[in-house]
Amino acid sequence: MSDFARNIKRRRLELGLSQEQLAEKLSVTRQTVSNWERSASFPDIPALERIAGALGTDPAELIYPGRKSSGKGADRILYALSVVFVYIVLLFLGGLAVTWAMSAMGLFDSNASVADCFILAGLILLVGFTAAISRRE
Repeated sequence: MSDFARNIKRRRLELGLSQEQLAEKLSVTRQTVSNWERSASFPDIPALERIAGALGTDPAELIYPGRKSSGKGADRILYALSVVFVYIVLLFLGGLAVTWAMSAMGLFDSNASVADCFILAGLILLVGFTAAISRRE
C-alpha cells in the first residue's frame, strides 16, 4: 500500500466518511475510491486537488507520509507571534518597573535615562525568553 493510499484512507476515516460518501462528493464511483485506497490506481492532478478539498486538507498531506504542510507551519507562526507580543508587553512593563524602582530608591539621577531602564529590562527578558523557547523545542 502506498503512502497516498494510507493517507487518503486515514483522512477519510478521521472525517467519518464511508467510501460511498467520499465517492459522492467527488462524483466518482465507490470502486474508484477503493482502488485509490488499495493502490490499484492513482488519480490525476485535478482529481487529487478535488480529493484534498473534499477531505479538508492539501494535496501534500495526501501524497507525503505524515506531512501536514499548513498546520504545523501555522502553529509555529502563531507561537512566534505570541512570543513577540508577550516580549514587547513585558519589556514595556519591565522598563516601567525598573524605572519606578530606581526612582523609589533614589538611584535615578541625571545620568540615567528611562531608555537605560528599558534596555536593562529587555536584556533580562531576552535571557528568560531564550531559555523558555530553547526548552520548548
